[in-house]
Amino acid sequence: MEAAASNRAELSLMPEDNTLLQLVKSELTSSRSQMSDTIKTEMASFRSEIGLIVENFRPEVKTKMDALQLEITGQIHSIQTKQTIMSDTMENMETTLNSHHDSLEAMETTVSTLQDQILKLQEQQKDFENRSRRQKPADNWHT
Repeated sequence: MEAAASNRAELSLMPEDNTLLQLVKSELTSSRSQMSDTIKTEMASFRSEIGLIVENFRPEVKTKMDALQLEITGQIHSIQTKQTIMSDTMENMETTLNSHHDSLEAMETTVSTLQDQILKLQEQQKDFENRSRRQKPADNWHT
């Protein structure tokens, strides 16, 4: 507390000192105002420069974006074309596979029919052989 009282005593010195304090305060306020104005001016200048930089890059970015879009569109078209070709190929393969399946079924039916006919013919052959054997001794007896 003594230090605070001592500071007050020094501040309440002479009227010339008070005038000096007012002058220093005025100078500091003026300097602060000038610094504030300078900073605002510099910030506005930087903002303008940044705006110009952005505006200068905008056409370049747009050009690159357009080129990228064209490239992607071309790749998408290529993929769609390949997909269409693959789809057509699969349809052709499915049609061919169905045709082969039908042919195999027909062949299986034919083979089954032929097997049945072979069995019948084998049975007929055995029957003819048996008849032939039975008739041969009789034929040999007459001769």
